[in-house]
Order: sequence, then C-alpha cells, then structure tokens
Amino acid sequence: MNDEERLFFYQLIARLFRAAPDQALLKLISKLEVNTGYDNFSQALSTLISVAKTADIQQLDDDYHHLFIGLGRGELVPYLSWYQTGFLMEKPLASLRQQLKQLGIRRQPKNCEPEDHISAICEVMALLIQDQSEHQNVFFQNAIAPWFAHFFSDLKATTTGNFYPIVAELGLAFIALEARSLSIPYAGETDAT
Repeated sequence: MNDEERLFFYQLIARLFRAAPDQALLKLISKLEVNTGYDNFSQALSTLISVAKTADIQQLDDDYHHLFIGLGRGELVPYLSWYQTGFLMEKPLASLRQQLKQLGIRRQPKNCEPEDHISAICEVMALLIQDQSEHQNVFFQNAIAPWFAHFFSDLKATTTGNFYPIVAELGLAFIALEARSLSIPYAGETDAT
C-alpha cells in the first residue's frame, strides 16, 4: 500500500469515528475502487462499499450514538486510555500528549475530544504520513498497536447495525497491513491478514 492510500484510509477511519456518516461520506465510500491484492482488506472494503450504497442515514446516526455516545456512555469507548487502563484521562493520554508535544503537534482549540480518541490518533498518523515523518513507526507502536486490534475486535462483535462491524473488519485488516509494512509486531495481525 503506498503512502497516498495509507493517508486516505487513516483519514477515512478518523472521519468514520469522529461523527456519524453523512450522505457525502457514504457517496465517497460507494465510489471507492478495490485493489484485490490485499486479501481481507480488499474483502472488507468491498463489503463496506456495498453497505454504503444502501445505508440509511438515520439508522447510521442511531447506531453511531448507541455505540459511541449513549445516554451515559456508549457501548464502546474509543480511547487509548480506556483500552489500556479501563479509565479515561489516564497515564496513556499523558504519555501521548508528551509524544505529540515532541512531534510539534498541538490539539486544535475547537476540538473537545482528548488526543487519545481513535479519530485524533488516526489524524496524527495521517499528518505523519503526509510529512513523510520518520516518527511513523514509533507513533504506531505507542498509540496504535497497543489497542486498535482490541477496539476493532470489540466493534466487530457488536450487534448494533451492520455498518460499523464492517468498518471494524476494515480497520483490523488495514492496521495489520500497516504493521507489516512498518515491520512492527502487532497483536491483531493474525486476525485480519
């Protein structure tokens, strides 16, 4: 997978978890082309494209809110701190903030989500790819490898709707490809190669 494709899929994953999909996003997904050379990734992308073509916006909004927002908390909590400690705003977030500071990356003032939200982490990785940064491997090892496989596996197992479990399959396969291309051992690799 080339850097342009990597950048696109990090940005896509970030957008899918930043807010419920809108019509423009579904249209974008439905027009994607599948490169058949990536096994599970290609299969997951094909399935996501098919589902995006017939998805109901209101249902996706309901699913998104049920999964990630809820009345007190969503079914899943898409934060590094949560997946590493069981709590929000813990040491993994502080460590991530320190790493971002060293990279010269600052949180946008209008963004109310902590930096360890899955969308923020994907957006940072996209920036590193865009800048052709030599810090991609270290960032992947520290911010992605410790928890993405677990999160995507939990999401894949959910019974809420049929869209986000497919997103989870795509996420598992994509992150496994990334780990291989960066030569990083990754717990989710056997799940989605």
